[in-house]
Amino acid sequence: MGAGLDTNDLKGLIDGFLSHQDLYWPHKEDMFELLKKREAADGTITVLDIHDGKNFVATDKHDMDLTTGSFLEIPLVFLKCGRDPDTGKVLLKSVLEFYNGDPPSSSGRIDKAGVDKVMEMLTENEKVVSKTRTLKAMAKSPVQTLRFFKGVLFTKNLIPKFVLGKGEK
Repeated sequence: MGAGLDTNDLKGLIDGFLSHQDLYWPHKEDMFELLKKREAADGTITVLDIHDGKNFVATDKHDMDLTTGSFLEIPLVFLKCGRDPDTGKVLLKSVLEFYNGDPPSSSGRIDKAGVDKVMEMLTENEKVVSKTRTLKAMAKSPVQTLRFFKGVLFTKNLIPKFVLGKGEK
């Protein structure tokens, strides 16, 4: 449609689509501190530590649930930073570099099998499922997932904004 994100207005609406506002960058140092406390003797952290870092920023800094988009970024970060599929760990140094906007020291391949494996690790952890409202809905059934998203859009009156491009700009 000849339109792109307005990177000068990351909080606004553009042609019916909400621009992406980065909620983590302003609090990355706080998240880094939490991740550094989780670092094992071999310099690694787990995918659950990455989840806890993102959840910490969402809940403690913004008083909100971890968003679906943010949750779905976890496997991508874990894989991109060169995760070890046998141990389920990744080098903390690479994760911090990645979140700082730099290329990670160790880099891995992102593929469907890897994403599926990481999602399995996350969904097997009851603590993660209980803290992620969207994941709780997704874990039940695809039909319930669709109902969840439909309910959120209607209850927050977002359909006119997101789908039709109407509303305050």
